[in-house]
Amino acid sequence: MAINLTRRKINFRPVLNLYALERVNYSKKSNEIPKNVIQDLISADAQKENGIIYDKKPFRMPLEAGKRYSWCLCGRSKKQPLCDGTHKNQQLKIKQKPIRFEV
Repeated sequence: MAINLTRRKINFRPVLNLYALERVNYSKKSNEIPKNVIQDLISADAQKENGIIYDKKPFRMPLEAGKRYSWCLCGRSKKQPLCDGTHKNQQLKIKQKPIRFEV
């Protein structure tokens, strides 16, 4: 059983049919970017100018007139060929920005 009181969380845990009181205090999160522990294995800041080429095959894509789209230039989007915002992840250090266009 847990009770939330403003910024403190109090947990009760049974100990031999008695309840022991345990307090947990939360501190403010720091604004610094955490260190990338796999920096030696994968370094996204040493990338080519045009990013990763997803596929070289031609394809058809339905687009609506008057709508704005963002074409992924970094190549890491899960919604290829359109951008899903992966380039905004600060740990990846991606330099390329999407190409925005309107049909």
